[in-house]
Amino acid sequence: MSDFNRSNETKIILERLKTRRASFFYVRGRRRVGKSWVLKKISKSLPNTFYYMGAQDLTEANSIMNFISEWEAFTQEIDLSRLKASVLNWKIVFNKITSYVEKNKRNTVLIFDEIQWIAKEGSGFIGKLKEAWLELEQSKKAKIIICGSSNKFFQQHTGGEETTLRGMRTHSDLNIQPLSMSQCKKEFFKKWSFGEITLAYMMTGGVPYYLNQIDPNKSFVTAINDAFFLKDTIFIDEVDEVLRLEFNKQGIKTVKTILAAIGTFGANQSTIIKKTKISDSTVSEVLLKLDDYDIIETQFPAGVAQKGNRNGAKYVIKDFYLNTYFSLIASLSSKIRKNSNSLLFSNEYLKKSSSNYIENYTGPMFEKIIRYVLHSKSMKENIFKKLDLRDESFEVTQYWDTDQQIDLVINHPKDRTSRALEIKWINDTRMDLNQIFTDLEDKDYPVPKNFSRKNYLAISAEKNLNKNIPVILIGDLF
Repeated sequence: MSDFNRSNETKIILERLKTRRASFFYVRGRRRVGKSWVLKKISKSLPNTFYYMGAQDLTEANSIMNFISEWEAFTQEIDLSRLKASVLNWKIVFNKITSYVEKNKRNTVLIFDEIQWIAKEGSGFIGKLKEAWLELEQSKKAKIIICGSSNKFFQQHTGGEETTLRGMRTHSDLNIQPLSMSQCKKEFFKKWSFGEITLAYMMTGGVPYYLNQIDPNKSFVTAINDAFFLKDTIFIDEVDEVLRLEFNKQGIKTVKTILAAIGTFGANQSTIIKKTKISDSTVSEVLLKLDDYDIIETQFPAGVAQKGNRNGAKYVIKDFYLNTYFSLIASLSSKIRKNSNSLLFSNEYLKKSSSNYIENYTGPMFEKIIRYVLHSKSMKENIFKKLDLRDESFEVTQYWDTDQQIDLVINHPKDRTSRALEIKWINDTRMDLNQIFTDLEDKDYPVPKNFSRKNYLAISAEKNLNKNIPVILIGDLF
């Protein structure tokens, strides 16, 4: 990964670490998004910085021994490793850390990466970290960063009234975001078309590690096939790695069944129960956890009051890769595991279409792209202008009832305008955009009270020749 895409985050962290007071904050972000890359780079460039990464498969005793080994290499003080392994614990370790920081004349930066694997249940790590911080904070020389990919960990230990680390932060969380589509074009896929890059983004979500699996020197179809549909792909088993951050082995099986039932289009709870044959209570419990851990999103139709009542709610998978896995990869997994040279991607998904259209995938995923761009700080400038949105105080929803659906509804209270959007991945001879726009205008949906007007727009992946129809082109997303 090159410097271009993380220079801003690196700058923010360094500014926080260079303050004269003690600092304690969290670096968060999705698995594979580049958090560790940033922190390792900082640890190598900033004096007196100790970096330690937890490992999932280590026992508690081995984790402590590994930590001590790296700590003693950092401090050049060999004493903890001389103790019997049976007497070592995090209290002894943090006593040593505290002693080192207090007697050292320089600021000491401590980075605990993959914190969910260091602070395993019953380890006592979090409690001892808190005790040490309360003492280290007084010295004004300690800077502590905890970093992880598990939303469950941060919810359990930092988010609520009773959590151990509540109130200890001196700065807000720093969330490392995926790359924007314009970054993907500039740094990864310079020769590809806007449509090809957008489809690659649907499949990867702009996650750098995933993008690096795709060879930009190959044609789009071959590159996607080789990255996702050959037997050595990481993307078959990656689903378990993502979910293992939040669920145990048995829980993952149930979660995968429920996510498969949600699918790319989303589903309500009754549909999920019908598809999975899992009990209502279990589905309810898993859906709440998936929502809490930011894996799914609970959506309500525009104009429906939520107030904690989930009746009428639709559950949608947020993560782009998970959508791709359950829509395209899971059903072909046995073929993929045997495939060494066949173009499964085109043979299975593109054989009946043009414009890289994938049935039951590109349409709903293009809608997710639009929603994501609207909420992304680095990806919204062009589309804001096209939609005449002057600031971020708007609400993005859908509208659906038994008779009709509108892909996206954007309500802005300041200009009192409700914008209805029809989103289409392709625009060719088989699709009459004029008729689609006419049908959109004929749809009736409840706009908020005191709103003065409706605007109707279409978003298309390809250029529309009728200039009388307001259309946002795919290039406007970059």
